[in-house]
Amino acid sequence: MIANPFQDVATPRPTGGAMAGVAEDALAIWTQMESGVVGLRINWSLASPTMSASSWERYEDVELVTTTGVMQIREAVDIEAQPNITFQGAGRYGVRVYGRRMKLQEGVGTREPSESYMLTVWPIETVAHR
Repeated sequence: MIANPFQDVATPRPTGGAMAGVAEDALAIWTQMESGVVGLRINWSLASPTMSASSWERYEDVELVTTTGVMQIREAVDIEAQPNITFQGAGRYGVRVYGRRMKLQEGVGTREPSESYMLTVWPIETVAHR
């Protein structure tokens, strides 16, 4: 889940495509696997994405509202510094969630992701845009 690490948040509710769910100050991505390593990449943009989804199996657009402007990955990840995905402060953001499931290959270690996701985040109406 992506949320403010300093506050309790509501449980995200599924959106139309059921790949992502949102609640105020929270975003969840529902993976297809029960456990294991999942790849995640985050891109920031000042406008909605124009990237083609041709290399991704699925994508879904959701709207995220943050009251604090602090949104970070809450689950255990292998990075030292947590990026803030709501880079222009409190407000409304668009998030395009891209997803693909990779084929499991024999001999691949458990640290290799079998699913991969990319988030593209852009401001819709934020403190910086007012």
